[in-house]
Amino acid sequence: MPHLPEFRPDVDMVKVKFQKGLVFQSGSQFKDVVREYAIQNGKDIFFKKNEPTRVRAKCGGVNCPWELYASKIDDTPTFVVKTFNETHQCPRINSNRFATGKWLVGHFFIPTKSG
Repeated sequence: MPHLPEFRPDVDMVKVKFQKGLVFQSGSQFKDVVREYAIQNGKDIFFKKNEPTRVRAKCGGVNCPWELYASKIDDTPTFVVKTFNETHQCPRINSNRFATGKWLVGHFFIPTKSG
């Protein structure tokens, strides 16, 4: 199997970019990264009906062709991007379903020392 690029959370999460062949540690990590991409880019991304072995994300913009599909590699937890249409034909949204309180705390909370 040819070497495929691996998603590196410490580097690649700053500005999420997808490409065909990009490898994720799990389906859960893949979905977390898609959510982060949606927030960073102001896009209405949603997950279509998913199965344990594959995940499909689409843009909810009217007639927007953006789509991302990843599936498991054999009997491992690893997922790889198989299909990616990066074209967005929709405007940026102002309210994002993925920008939850939990997400805000994870991105902006600075722990303080007590005592």
